[in-house]
Amino acid sequence: MALPRRTPIPRRWLSLLPLVACASGFCCSEVSEVLTPAPATSGGGSTSTLEATNSGGASTSESTNGGSAGVTSTATVTGGSGGSAGSGGTGASGGSGGSGGGAGGAEPGNGVTMIEAGSYHSCAIADGALYCWGENQRGRLGVGDTENRVAPARVESLSNWLAVTAGADHTCALQDDGSAWCFGENDVGQLGSPDVNDILNPIPVTLPSAAASITAESDFTCTVLVDGGLYCWGDNTEGMLGQDDTYPGDPEFSPVQVGTQGGWARVDAGQGHACGVRAPGSLWCWGRNSQSQCGLGEDAFEQYRSPQQVGSDADWFQVEAGQNHSCGLRAPGDLWCWGTGAFGNLGTGDTDDRPSPTRIDDRQYRQVSLDTFHTCAIDSDADLWCWGRNVEGQLGLGDTEDRVLPTRIASGGWDQVAVGRFYTCAKKLDDTVWCTGANESGQLGVGDTERRNEFTQVELPH
Repeated sequence: MALPRRTPIPRRWLSLLPLVACASGFCCSEVSEVLTPAPATSGGGSTSTLEATNSGGASTSESTNGGSAGVTSTATVTGGSGGSAGSGGTGASGGSGGSGGGAGGAEPGNGVTMIEAGSYHSCAIADGALYCWGENQRGRLGVGDTENRVAPARVESLSNWLAVTAGADHTCALQDDGSAWCFGENDVGQLGSPDVNDILNPIPVTLPSAAASITAESDFTCTVLVDGGLYCWGDNTEGMLGQDDTYPGDPEFSPVQVGTQGGWARVDAGQGHACGVRAPGSLWCWGRNSQSQCGLGEDAFEQYRSPQQVGSDADWFQVEAGQNHSCGLRAPGDLWCWGTGAFGNLGTGDTDDRPSPTRIDDRQYRQVSLDTFHTCAIDSDADLWCWGRNVEGQLGLGDTEDRVLPTRIASGGWDQVAVGRFYTCAKKLDDTVWCTGANESGQLGVGDTERRNEFTQVELPH
């Protein structure tokens, strides 16, 4: 998942925003990326907090549905400047830097505000235009056909895009008026439409009010509204829609509210589970927990069909849900991960599982992104770090060896990172976009289908 960091909130939304406050020694921007520390170079600013109460009790049931590997991503409409991210700190663990990050002489960017990586396709927003590339089966690129693209192709039907999220076979995005649009596969309602046919161009999703953020996984989608309400739709086999129902649940072809309480600041969809943060910073997870991806401890059930609070800490500001592991950030930027660590994707120095959130190192991070078997993060010095499985060169280190500790890819200048299934894309502060890893469907956007093991620049149209 990648986070847009400099997208202004439209003035017509301002009356919808909650009261502004600062807490825990750091400030937050107005809508979602609420509670997210800004880069250390940012100036101070106002923050929004949403009143939160505990959600309802959870129902539990056993699940045998494994499902296919999916992708997790969260797109967020942000506004205002944040407070400082706290002190940088140096890492006690981690490998030496790799050869990735791109060579000098790169072409300048063109107003890129967000990048996104799905299972086999990618998207970016530049100057309000939406571009997608890679696998286009089921119409997930939104370009009106099902042909793959090996270079960025514009989604022509609309402009004024603010955020985008890529699932496995579908994509959703937000307009600057807070409306949500989706396209691609819709067999279980993941587009929020009763039409089970593939949709090749963006269609609107009916929501009760403007959306502040949106996140898509393989077969379901969730959004946080500007009033702090949480709505999800699509597949519900593992309870990932949070409806407190019984296994296997029914798919939802239109958005349904998760619980009755508000106060949601952000949410991220994983493969079979989801996690979210509620103001003032409590962490909640639900859905499949067979690999402890919900972080609820050794004696937890294998499935939870309503949100469960993870611990009692109230200083979480980001959470990312993958296939069988999850990670989150706590103020002022501490990185914690949990779930399966089979390929070193937890960054703990081994391949053991962790049933509860475990602190990774002593660096301060400002963003983390993960998917099936690897994880990447950007620290407070704008350095890019990756770890976990590297069979396709997705860590961008010039080789295909796995890493069990955070390994620095390149120093300074990184703004966003988006982890796909077996590849990674990242954006620099100069708005250039770089990708590495698997490329069989053109998901790297570099004009061919050759795999890369170093970050290679993506040429977005000017």
